[in-house]
Amino acid sequence: MFHYINQQTGNESETKAVFVVSTLLQGKVLGHISGIVQASDFQHCTILCTVTEPLHSFATQGTLSSDDAIFGELSNKLREWMGNMVSK
Repeated sequence: MFHYINQQTGNESETKAVFVVSTLLQGKVLGHISGIVQASDFQHCTILCTVTEPLHSFATQGTLSSDDAIFGELSNKLREWMGNMVSK
């Protein structure tokens, strides 16, 4: 379940955010995080997720991969949402 404060934009002095998620990082959950981050002035974001990367991999790709690809991609998305350029 994903709960968040209705205020989706912080003031300019609020530059850091921590998201605690207890479900897969996909769909509506990522949509909410994306909306909050893009509407903010965050310079640092951390996502703490109770679902392991191999389980994310299994849910999205059907394999129990333990490489850092899925969370690495999410890290790149966070940078993009914060307005940072990501080299590909």
